Amino acid sequence: MKEKMTNNLSLKLLSLFIALVVWVVIVNVEDPTVSKTIKGINVEVINENAISEAGKCYVLDSDGQVDIRVRAPKSVADMLKASDFTAIADLSKYSITNTVPVEVSFSSNRNFSKDPEIVYGDKNNINIILDDYVTREFDVSLGIKGNTTDGYYVSKEQIVMDTSKVKVSGPETTLNNISRVAITVDVSDVKEETSMIAKIRVLDNNAKEIVSDRVTYNRDSINVTIKPLIKKEIPIKIVTEGKPRKEYSVNNSKCNINSIIIVGDKESVDSMKVIELKVDITDKKKALKKEFDLSQYISSNVIMISKETNAIVEIDFKKMIKREISFKANDIEFRNIKTGFLNKFDSDRILTVQLKGLEQYIENISIEELKPYIDLKSLKTGKHKMKVMFENTNNITVTKNAYLEIDIEDSKKVEEEPTVPEQIESTEIEPTATATSLPEEENIEQ
Repeated sequence: MKEKMTNNLSLKLLSLFIALVVWVVIVNVEDPTVSKTIKGINVEVINENAISEAGKCYVLDSDGQVDIRVRAPKSVADMLKASDFTAIADLSKYSITNTVPVEVSFSSNRNFSKDPEIVYGDKNNINIILDDYVTREFDVSLGIKGNTTDGYYVSKEQIVMDTSKVKVSGPETTLNNISRVAITVDVSDVKEETSMIAKIRVLDNNAKEIVSDRVTYNRDSINVTIKPLIKKEIPIKIVTEGKPRKEYSVNNSKCNINSIIIVGDKESVDSMKVIELKVDITDKKKALKKEFDLSQYISSNVIMISKETNAIVEIDFKKMIKREISFKANDIEFRNIKTGFLNKFDSDRILTVQLKGLEQYIENISIEELKPYIDLKSLKTGKHKMKVMFENTNNITVTKNAYLEIDIEDSKKVEEEPTVPEQIESTEIEPTATATSLPEEENIEQ
């Protein structure tokens, strides 16, 4: 009986060994151990005081990451990430070869069936460059982006910063690459005094932002206040003074710009309506050109922001021609006749006036365009000799006038009394001036 039990025990142990071998074989077939490279493990630097106490700082001569190789079951290896590992570089172990060894450990909180085995490959250290730790002061460069609301204006002069300088500290090599320290203010839709915070950016010579945890500032932002100005367009008007040479008239006048843009406070901007550029044309007949400095025509309380600051006025002259035009008395409009009064005149009478002006204005002008009229306002009953006036005489001078005899009668008396010859009054009444018996050249340009 005892021998039988001993034999059974041997068989059992043999069976257990065979089962273990079979299990190992099966496991290695189903979940074999594999090697895997884990890339981009961030390196944490410790014991910085080992160099900072000597007035030094460090710069990583790489991207601050290491790669490692691990061995683990395939099921584990497939799930491994860089964040499952910790890489520590101890500056107290800095060597004269400018390297610091990196110790990598498995630090994942995730549950794996088996921890991976770390194999230090060809990169188990990082290069460190020691540099002097310095502090420098930089002027802050102001930039603007965005578009203001129509009718408003903002430039750098309308933005107030609470400081114009910033202190930057870090490795001297890095600070040597700083081109400028800048802020950018967004002025979009600003139309009243506005305060905001602008983030500081450090830029290199290529206008690329320098981002480094080794660089620090005494402040990372600047408080700014935006004070927008009112914007307005001011028209430019040419004003001629004096009269050109006899028989000559202004043919054309032009300016290289029609308006300017000004900005300022509301009161100052509203006070400006137009810029008048005065040109003396006395006794002129040849074309002339005159330049004006427009800055002399605006007040000190406003700013001219137009690119063109000088105006050039050009005026040319042309000899005038004369033309006679005839028309019937019936073409005349009689205005302001009193109620109850009659106006009698010879409607078929032909009247003639002489006009003077530039050819383009009088060559084809018609009596309908001139619009002749006689104003009967304030006339008493009786006969009157009235000068014919013209409503439209722009750019035209009437050199010889036309006169028409009219008879103002009281309609009631005409009905009640027989007609009695009346003596023509010797005085002439005109709408705007007393008529003279001799036709004289008269300029009634309007």
